[in-house]
Amino acid sequence: MTLSATAANQTVGKQAASASRPQRWMFVALTAAILAVVLIAFTPTLYLRTRVGPMDVALQHSDLPRHLMVHGVVLTAWFSLLLIQPLLVAAGNRRAHMRLGVLGFAIAAGVVATGVYTLVQFVPRLIAVARARGARADQMEAVIKQVAVPIVVGDSIALLVFVILFGAAIYWRAKPVIHKRLMVLSSLFILGPAFSETRPVGATLGQVLGSDAPWFVFAGLCLAALVWHDYATTRRLQPATLWGTAVLGAAVALMLALSGGAAGDAIAHWLAS
Repeated sequence: MTLSATAANQTVGKQAASASRPQRWMFVALTAAILAVVLIAFTPTLYLRTRVGPMDVALQHSDLPRHLMVHGVVLTAWFSLLLIQPLLVAAGNRRAHMRLGVLGFAIAAGVVATGVYTLVQFVPRLIAVARARGARADQMEAVIKQVAVPIVVGDSIALLVFVILFGAAIYWRAKPVIHKRLMVLSSLFILGPAFSETRPVGATLGQVLGSDAPWFVFAGLCLAALVWHDYATTRRLQPATLWGTAVLGAAVALMLALSGGAAGDAIAHWLAS
């Protein structure tokens, strides 16, 4: 082998090694940040239970309802697995990563099932809170439109997006470039409740950014990290990043359209009936 060929091979090797570093650890850092948000947001009302939520205060409930406890456990398992999986890949243990994928499918089904049940239970809990605070029957629909419609619409669309992107991630599980991006994007959209203004992350960031901005800012930073990663490793924007971002944008637009105006009135009337 000539000296020039050896030098060329060394250059290629250095480029591959430099590209592998962000490829190996960026998704670990990203999923760790997502899990950190979950742990900080829900520690006071779920993990340590040092504070009772506003709805439970109004209903004089000291214990968390069982369905919310189950939902919290399932979501914690999901976001924990979201970090464990890229850690296994970064450590070179792809066999364990693939075996845990089966568990991930079961947990994802639990995320959807407990999420739907939580939404079904939310409106009756809200009505009970409104009555406990002295709201009249003729005021109930207005309360539902103001409080319940954004949550029911937002969380329903979030679960739908989760199913679509997670399903696509499973379909393309043999293509890591697509799979890992869709897994992050699917999880990002169900992270919204962690940024509620009643929880530490949302309350703290909301003082600086405004009450509706924290999730959008965090999501934007995550998307920017994916774009950086694409160009750092492949020198181009990956289609999975582009289309996943487009789905999130369309979902947000649909959420805003359905939560206000005549659509919001119709949904509030349906929920109150």
